[in-house]
Amino acid sequence: MKDIEEILRYFPSAVYTLLKNTLQQDRNMQKDLQEIRIRVERPILLKTRQADIVIEYQISSSEILQILERLCENSIYAYKNQICEGFLTIRGGHRIGIAGTVVIEER
Repeated sequence: MKDIEEILRYFPSAVYTLLKNTLQQDRNMQKDLQEIRIRVERPILLKTRQADIVIEYQISSSEILQILERLCENSIYAYKNQICEGFLTIRGGHRIGIAGTVVIEER
């Protein structure tokens, strides 16, 4: 569970608890976990080698922003080059993919 703790620590407390409880139910799920997919106003998806597990929790845009701020150590600007590449790398070599919708306004 130590490796997964390195990842879960970036989540807000409610999401952290939910994910930790879900992963503790099955040790194989922890070993086989390949991806945690979070999207605003959508269920959380845990992708393992064998299956996709849907967690019916609607993550808010403010929770997504909290996660991004934690990943960037409260300095999103300092990580802008990595974000532009589409991912951040955290301790343990874990890659966090970042995607979204861009809105461009003419001035």
